Amino acid sequence: MTNIAAASEFDTLADKELASVLQVLPAEVFQRFVLYTEILRQLDYWSVFRQFAPPSDRLEPWDLEMLWLGWNSATEHLFAGVPIKGFPLVKSTRESKQFAMTVVHQLGRSVLMRRTADMLRHQYVTAAHIEDGWSVRKVGSTPDQFLDNLEFARFTELANWLDRLDSDKTPMGWTLFEKSEADVIANKVGRFLGRDRSEPFAPWLRSDVRELMEPLIHPWDSGHGVMMGYDATPEVDDHFLATAALLVADWRNDAGFHPKATVGEIGIWDLSLVIIVITSLHLKHVHFALIASQTQPEISIPESLTIWKPREELETTICEITGFERSVVSTLLAAISLHAEDVPRLKGSTVHFMPLLIDLGNGFVLRPISSISQNPFNSIRILLEGRDPEARNQLSTPREDWLRSHIYAMFQGTRYSCVSGNIKIRRQGIIATDIDAAIFDRTTGELALFQIKWQDFATNDVRQLRSRASNLVREMDYWATKVGQWIDELPREQLSKSLRLKLAPGTSITSIHLFGISRSVARTHGFGFSTRNSRLAIANWPQFCRLRTQIGPSKNALGDLHTALRKEMQSTVQATPLPFKLKVAGVSIHFEDLWNSLKEESDNDKSMGKII
Repeated sequence: MTNIAAASEFDTLADKELASVLQVLPAEVFQRFVLYTEILRQLDYWSVFRQFAPPSDRLEPWDLEMLWLGWNSATEHLFAGVPIKGFPLVKSTRESKQFAMTVVHQLGRSVLMRRTADMLRHQYVTAAHIEDGWSVRKVGSTPDQFLDNLEFARFTELANWLDRLDSDKTPMGWTLFEKSEADVIANKVGRFLGRDRSEPFAPWLRSDVRELMEPLIHPWDSGHGVMMGYDATPEVDDHFLATAALLVADWRNDAGFHPKATVGEIGIWDLSLVIIVITSLHLKHVHFALIASQTQPEISIPESLTIWKPREELETTICEITGFERSVVSTLLAAISLHAEDVPRLKGSTVHFMPLLIDLGNGFVLRPISSISQNPFNSIRILLEGRDPEARNQLSTPREDWLRSHIYAMFQGTRYSCVSGNIKIRRQGIIATDIDAAIFDRTTGELALFQIKWQDFATNDVRQLRSRASNLVREMDYWATKVGQWIDELPREQLSKSLRLKLAPGTSITSIHLFGISRSVARTHGFGFSTRNSRLAIANWPQFCRLRTQIGPSKNALGDLHTALRKEMQSTVQATPLPFKLKVAGVSIHFEDLWNSLKEESDNDKSMGKII
């Protein structure tokens, strides 16, 4: 059977599974919301407690994935606001939990069948009939999609190792210095690598936070189950505000939200401060729940994790902490909250989505703590771009300058000359393309030219991923070809003038290296697309940072970096399949290697990944 025919059968399975679950959903709006809340409670619980559950009770990773895949669909079919004042508190029972888990898992299976159909059409997997259903397997080098994700962990590990070294160590030929000493280092001769071990929030972080929190917990009998209550102290609140501030800064940067950017009337800096407060409340609540699960068995943790609160109370808390006017806080909360009118825009989406807040439309908000299990700025971006077509451009406009400044920060000192802004290049009087960054090594004559891309790959939609990978490769190859032609045609003297390089007497350009920097994804061969230009070395940002650090201040640093990246463009991962089986519409589906345990070549560290 062809992949196209198999895809059609998987679409049919998706339709049947969805139809079967829609038949059992309650018809009344109030009851639908009660079910929606129970589903959210389960997702909140398993997002936190899966790792702490006994092995016999622990959800497998693919079962947790089914919950996430089903969540958007559950929101589409069950959430329409709450038609009464207040929060409809209903006790969780064994039966209600089981029903909620069954519903969202079925919705997730339907979504997975649809995505499998898409993967079949795009030749990422193949499917074959077996005795009791279907066997689904990956095709070719598909697991190499994981290479970019592994780079983030590898660079973090390198940075942490450098932070632990004594100041008199010289790793990879570097002399270590603290970034607070940058003004002093600027006037010294040497090969310096900066690190930032400053802890601006250290005065508020408490090593004894558990001891402070434990006496504050008490059971609360709501009349619908025994839930968790707790009191507040300034020390505990400050600890989690400090913790959240560190997290939110990393999340914001990873998601490409420049702190000086604006979306409509929303300033990202102000938005970030509000997100810090909400994140701190989520983190504090999770830690109270973890302690309560160990010390107060009478408390029902699954019922206690999902928080509801009058919107006005939350606004007051944020106003007190930030000093913002209530009208400003109200606007910022509206921007990051899921509203009933947002739901139609989620239809058919399989992207990981969980808002920091869900506005019930009746003066109350839900605070899903599972929203911080992954970067919440990606969900915020979905909301902002869904409401305002201009939001995407407003968020992306500062990114090129932002990433260029980070590149240049790695090539400071008198050895290197960095060209400000980008450079438009012309052939026969017509603009052919532009160069986003240029670095000249005054000691060797090496020149590095850069194309910068910050594409959004925070999606699991098969078509979008394939399209973005294809566009990245096409645009990078086009750029390298045009720049290569321009380089070949111009004398070196004219080249330096066009690049605004002021060369010292007797200095000339000896070699030119072309780099493509993509913020998150560069190993596109896992999606079926590979660059063809032999002059071009492509890297994602953490990979570029890692190699720049590891190569160190070598004699030909730019050339060595280019060679190392070209070599790593051929890297693969060793994927050990983790097979699992699902029953969908009465048919058994055997996924032989959708989930994998991963190990990169020459790397002993393992992680887990899922195709697409």
